[in-house]
Amino acid sequence: MSVEKQQTRQVDKDSSQNAFFSACANKVLDLTGWYCEPIPAKYNKAVIAYAPHTSNWDFPLLIVARFANKVNVQWAGKSEMFSWPFKGALKFLGGVPIERSKSTNMVQTVVNIFNSQERFLYAMSPEGTRKYQDFWRSGFYYIALEANVPIILYQLDYKQKRVTIGDVINVTGNIEKDLAAIDMVFKDVEPKFKEKYCLAKFKNQ
Repeated sequence: MSVEKQQTRQVDKDSSQNAFFSACANKVLDLTGWYCEPIPAKYNKAVIAYAPHTSNWDFPLLIVARFANKVNVQWAGKSEMFSWPFKGALKFLGGVPIERSKSTNMVQTVVNIFNSQERFLYAMSPEGTRKYQDFWRSGFYYIALEANVPIILYQLDYKQKRVTIGDVINVTGNIEKDLAAIDMVFKDVEPKFKEKYCLAKFKNQ
């Protein structure tokens, strides 16, 4: 079976409806004082770009939001991660293994998944790392552009303890204009570590 067909099968399962994990996730939010806004049901397909991403706590927070809101948001990881004994757990948490060899176009692989699914909400960090760098990675933008899906801008505000939708945009291919709009959404959001966050800009822009 081809990698693409395997991935199509892998994204069919929805663990976000698990009642036990949903109850646990909501309890975590109650105890920590966080609020996580759900992704509206009207969005069957979208790239969920979350920022600022400066802390190890960002990803667990999004996993908690996934189960608390019972929304099947998924994320990609290197295929090597999805081996025993972690494979089952990672898939349960919404993980989708992606082949990232030199001969594989990661953007096109994810676009193919979008095209093969009736519903696919794909979360990723535009920054790509918790460390400071001068630019964002452009994969999230081109996935949305080529798959013709909106980008849901998910704000992680540590000052307000809120994970909320800042805006939903449809990218146009005008990178400068689109990034300016994205930057406006995130520029006043309080990250965990301010010194690690950079504004929306691509490397070759």
